[in-house]
Amino acid sequence: MSSPFSACMHLFFILLRQRNETGGKSFYPALMSNPSPPITSGMTVKTILEKYPRATIVFFRMGMHCPGCQAEAFHTLEEAARAHNRAPELMVDELNRAIFCDNKT
Repeated sequence: MSSPFSACMHLFFILLRQRNETGGKSFYPALMSNPSPPITSGMTVKTILEKYPRATIVFFRMGMHCPGCQAEAFHTLEEAARAHNRAPELMVDELNRAIFCDNKT
């Protein structure tokens, strides 16, 4: 498992790449020009788990046993959250925090 420092560094490099793609302009305008989080409610559960294995912990912590479920391949995060009576926005926030900045996972 990667350290909290490396997870936050990953986010830093994403933002740095955005800055470079804007022609070297300020770091903050690059962040503001692309405010979408890396994980969105429209992504399938399978895509999230393949891209971010640490997401498994978040699913289990929220009482969702999606990892390994046959429906993970076609359910979006929003559909899975609603099926388990969870707020999709809360799931997106929790996953992004845990994967990119949280030191408890």
